[in-house]
Amino acid sequence: MITKIAINSNVKFASVSLPPLLESLKSAGFTEDEILIFVGGDISDISRNTKNTFYVNHDSIDFTGLIELSRSDYDADFFFYMHDTVKVGPRFKDKLLSIDPKNSEIIPLRPWPSMNTGLYSREYLKRKHVELLNIQNFDISIEGLQKAKEWGIYHEDLLTWRQENLVINNYADLLGSDSGGFPVIIGEYDYYGNGVTRRLEYYDFLDFYKIKSNWEIRDRYELGL
Repeated sequence: MITKIAINSNVKFASVSLPPLLESLKSAGFTEDEILIFVGGDISDISRNTKNTFYVNHDSIDFTGLIELSRSDYDADFFFYMHDTVKVGPRFKDKLLSIDPKNSEIIPLRPWPSMNTGLYSREYLKRKHVELLNIQNFDISIEGLQKAKEWGIYHEDLLTWRQENLVINNYADLLGSDSGGFPVIIGEYDYYGNGVTRRLEYYDFLDFYKIKSNWEIRDRYELGL
């Protein structure tokens, strides 16, 4: 079985958010061939795709990469899906691959809302292709993106615990989280140096960090980096 990392990004800030994440994945032992990057919101007429980076014209917020994964095999059986505003520690790859996913369709980060983060099987995503196509967002105006963000927050983990009659394991339980899946809050600061305060969360059971700007319900959400 082949497992690849799938990163969800956006054309507005990929150049800033991706380098530290990719460096952390490299340090954890991942090669370029084991990483896929999906960059949403690219309305240019120039193709910038490479063998592992794909620019798409819809900006479906947290679901952009999942939509694209449902279109093709990408030479893998499973995909660990993450946002670009994360980083991993040196133990991440070993912890991730210590769980045999062969009898699983999805393994989210933890037993409750997981930011859509987790492992998805290729076959499961293919079955959800039409459902995912229905949530594509081509309105990249400020209001259009706010609506897409609000929808995405209220439908977080659409393909995991919101699905009926689906037996789901999760990494917090499988890897033995002492906190039951709760992260350690390391602090709140301007991680990317762009004036946006983010909260750094650490999930020890997977050696995984989330660098989060929207951690509470708001009237308007941060859409930039």
